[in-house]
Order: sequence, then C-alpha cells, then structure tokens
Amino acid sequence: MTTHRPANARNPFVRVLAGGAVFAICAGQAAADDTKLSQQPFQIALGSFTNESDLTIRADAEGSTGTEIDWGDTFGDVDGTKFRLDGYWRINDRHHIRLMYTENSAVKNRSLDREIEWNGETIPVNASARSEFGFEIIELAYEYDFSKREDRELVLSAGLHYTKFNASIDATWATPGGGGTSSAGSEASVGAPLPVIGGRGMWNLGGNWWFDAQAQWFQVAIDNIDGSIFNLRGAFIWQPKPWLGLGAGYDTFSIDVDIDKERLDGSIDWTYAGPQVFFNFAF
Repeated sequence: MTTHRPANARNPFVRVLAGGAVFAICAGQAAADDTKLSQQPFQIALGSFTNESDLTIRADAEGSTGTEIDWGDTFGDVDGTKFRLDGYWRINDRHHIRLMYTENSAVKNRSLDREIEWNGETIPVNASARSEFGFEIIELAYEYDFSKREDRELVLSAGLHYTKFNASIDATWATPGGGGTSSAGSEASVGAPLPVIGGRGMWNLGGNWWFDAQAQWFQVAIDNIDGSIFNLRGAFIWQPKPWLGLGAGYDTFSIDVDIDKERLDGSIDWTYAGPQVFFNFAF
C-alpha cells in the first residue's frame, strides 16, 4: 500500500528553496572578494533535510521475543522533512568543535494485516492500530585539522553521537462474538549514546564555491547497548557573501543497535538518506 504524505509535510523544504532563490537573485553580482570559508571562526548551516527511512524495530519482554516489525510496511512511511542544524567553531587553525542536531516524529493509523508481539502484548490481525515513531539526534565532536590551508580543511574527528528513539503502538479490536472491544499498547523508548570517529574535508572549488564531505563510523558495546553507526554526507556551498551562503547536499545515516534496558529490550535497525538544503552563516 502506498502512503501519501500531506502536501504541508514538504513545506519546510520548499520554504528553504524559495528563500534560497530570493537570496540568489538579490546576491547577483554583489559578491566582492572570494570568501575564505575555512578561515571563519564560526560557521552555522541551518536548513531542511528530506529523507526516506527504512526502520525495523523489535520490543521484547521478559521470557518472550517480540515481532520484528518493518515500521514502514506495517504502519506507513516515516519519511518526512526535518529541521537540521550543523555548527562549527574553529577555535584556532588546528582545533575545531562540531555540533549537529535534528529531530522528527510521525504518527500513523492502520489496520494490521498480521499479528504482532510488542512489549509482551499480543495485538491480533485486523486490529486498528495507532503508531508513533520519533527520534532526536545530537552529535558533539572534536576535530583536528592536520592540513590547514586557506583553500581547504582536512580533519580527523572523535565525538559522541546521542540518538533518542521513541516508538509506541496503541491498538483496539473487537472481541470474539461481538461482545465488546479489547485494547493493548505501550511505548518503547531509549537513548543510545555511541562514540564516533571519522574525517571531514572542505575544499574551495574556485571563487565562492566549496565542497564539504564527511564520513563517520563506530561500533561499540557499552552500558547494555551493542551497536554500530555509519554516516556519509556531502554538500556544495555557494558563499557569495562573507557572512551568508547557500548549500545543498546529500546525507545517509544508519544505526543498528541491540538494547537491553528497562524501557526497551530489543533491537533497532534504522537507515535514512536524502537531500538537504540550507543557509550557511559564517562570521
């Protein structure tokens, strides 16, 4: 079954594109000297990220294993347009601090086409289910630039990637014989702090055009969480003004964790990927 998102789900993405078009017209030939973006102490990218998600989640209970649920196939797509913030503080030529933040949530209503075991409860086929999935991601990393030049950055990074997941299912169904209705449902949530290491490079392509690329990965078992992270991102930035530019890129992210905690005992396998557009502030 194909699930169509309402038109207003794309509005933030469209607004950023429209704002970018207005900015480009106004900037025109007003750019003076080429902006040395890699020399700016502070850089903030603020925009929208539109993604396609592939999510599989399992919520166990003591003594029983839950159903592996493909969230999109079972309840409908969790794709959407999200706010995203990326920030850089170049403390000096060698040492940087990088911050990233994004969040999203999706609520769906669906009649189930199979039986589900969720947090120790059995939800039968044909039950009317309301599902909600949300996440919040914060990353803070230290970067060391080992090849500092005016026209490029080449850095190694190490930091902490904190992802907070929240998934819930609430369902009702008619009891056999038509004597009434039954219901079941619960929430599974967890915060997964995972260390990450990686590298990032930013190159001047000529004039006010820059290319920024980043790769991160880590696998760790810590505090009842056994998981891995993989992230790739690339973006082109046009910076006609020293303080303001436009960027567009593509980001792909995957996390695979097994969790044994009070509020979620189970597993999450989640991948998202999609385009990103943003305003780039530097000062």
